[in-house]
Amino acid sequence: MPLTHAQIEQVAPDQTSLNAARKLLKANKWPVLGVDEKANAIFGDCQGSGAAPYRVAVDLQDLVAKCSCPSRKFPCKHALALMWWFADEAGRFSSDTIPAGAQEWLTRRRQRGGNPAPAKADKPKGERPKLASATPAEEISDDKRTEQAAKARERNRAKREASILAGLDELDRWIGDVSQEGLAAFPTSAAQQCLMLARRLVDAKAGGIAKRLEAFPSEYFETAEPERPDLLIEFLGELHLLASAYRRQQDLDSPLRAELRRLVGWTQSRDELLEAADAQRVSGRWRVLGLRYESQPDHLVRFETWLLCLETQAENPPQTAVLLEFVPAAMAAKAAPAYARGQTLDATLAFYPSPTPLVALVAEHRGATEGQCEDDGTLPVPPSDLRLALDTYRDRLVRNPWLRRWPLAFHSATLHHDEQESYWFHSPPSDSGSAVRVHPDHAEDVSTLAGLDPIGVYGVYDGRYLTPIAASTPLGPWWGSSSG
Repeated sequence: MPLTHAQIEQVAPDQTSLNAARKLLKANKWPVLGVDEKANAIFGDCQGSGAAPYRVAVDLQDLVAKCSCPSRKFPCKHALALMWWFADEAGRFSSDTIPAGAQEWLTRRRQRGGNPAPAKADKPKGERPKLASATPAEEISDDKRTEQAAKARERNRAKREASILAGLDELDRWIGDVSQEGLAAFPTSAAQQCLMLARRLVDAKAGGIAKRLEAFPSEYFETAEPERPDLLIEFLGELHLLASAYRRQQDLDSPLRAELRRLVGWTQSRDELLEAADAQRVSGRWRVLGLRYESQPDHLVRFETWLLCLETQAENPPQTAVLLEFVPAAMAAKAAPAYARGQTLDATLAFYPSPTPLVALVAEHRGATEGQCEDDGTLPVPPSDLRLALDTYRDRLVRNPWLRRWPLAFHSATLHHDEQESYWFHSPPSDSGSAVRVHPDHAEDVSTLAGLDPIGVYGVYDGRYLTPIAASTPLGPWWGSSSG
């Protein structure tokens, strides 16, 4: 009984309701999430501002919903949020029988088939109506429901762990088959192989690996042909290491284990991160270096806001962070970024646990200024040269073997292009000739920097290419493209 974002958008009464529903996608607001496969319905309890949660149920046959909230919109934001949970993370829903009250509603509407319910037969005169006995769901106290919900979550977690391990066994078999058939055979069926395995891993509740598999064929064919074998070997090695480490995750330290589980598909909500006592927090003034967006295979658009902490000590690598937001593709055109390039905000950021902390969210926002840079109109000059910046990247790669990209910032760079029209940032000759190649998708964009030496560069490096985000030049700040 799959559910898609497009179906949810079709039944939503308006855009406001969808936006309100997104704000309810927090684990602590839903102590109960259930699915009755026999009844083809989902149900849940959504904790609002009152003591008692709102009881929500959705008939998956036609996405008609019932909620105990007083909203006059149908479906209400609670029902839309419940559908959204099920579309994105069906694994959170425990298999259970729909509560009696919701079952009665479901039975009545299906019996009616859209027509008024048949009139009840008259009762014999003198017969006193019997008081309805309390249903089992009504007899359960809130404390008992909370306890049951906690046990259900633990059962679901154990079930999901077993399902993921079975999916990783299948991943290992696929890696062995690809290796045995030879790397040269991969291109002929790359997309089909990755898509089929991705679907199986979605069923196994390993959505993170599934997304990586879905995206790899495009990355493979966009890479220059001579480099494809190396890329494929690295990809297979990355997946093999991921599967092996997951089976031995208890042997890993906490930050690396958290990174591993995130890559596999486990999530941590905003509220869970903010409530975590060990979450890394950094306070200060942050400069918005760049805004980027990219469409994903799962029909979501990922928005990135890259930040630089202006209080970073000169002897340390610059403290950077990226804020992520995911929006359904159908809504992306109307979504506006929260911040502007060059803007400065005074805030405390909380970083998701990782041996290489980078992804963060704003825990406290104390204020912001309009888009502007330093008083003299320039971006801060990065403290490191290119060689030191690359050394920092390699150090982060040692800490996190699944690191796919890392911000680089370096000063005194010059821009050149070779015979193949590839652009490169070079360090001065005294710096042993270090160089990084600009991603081909941004070659035209970065060509405007030619002749503006020396350049202070801010970008994101994936081990092969640098995607430029911003630059400090003698003529003032330069901002990279926001797409791709």
